[in-house]
Amino acid sequence: MANEQYEFSEEQNRIFILLANVMKYAALLFIFLGVIIGIFCGFTILNNPIRGITYFIMIIMAVAFGVWTNSVSYSLKQIVETTGKDVDILMEAFKALKQVYILQFIWLLIMTLLLLAVLVMSAFPCYRFF
Repeated sequence: MANEQYEFSEEQNRIFILLANVMKYAALLFIFLGVIIGIFCGFTILNNPIRGITYFIMIIMAVAFGVWTNSVSYSLKQIVETTGKDVDILMEAFKALKQVYILQFIWLLIMTLLLLAVLVMSAFPCYRFF
């Protein structure tokens, strides 16, 4: 009896499967975005290496978001399809979701710092690059 785990109800399972499906499509869109950016990266890196490197970083971010989001989606789907392991699988989903949000935090922090740097440079005439 100590090894028994909580099983989610049918209504809760419907929510998990709906969320899993939405996350799966979001993951596919992230990966598709990575492919589209990859095409631009290929054309751009020859003419403008700095911009090409920027696109390459965006590819890595988009694909990482896609892969980890798909991992969470798969785990949520497994909750519905298995019995006796719901809590363990949910915890694995949370671990993958944590990775997604850590990556998102780092990405947003970098973008915020870059935006602040551009704003500060544009506020002073001696730093105008535009």
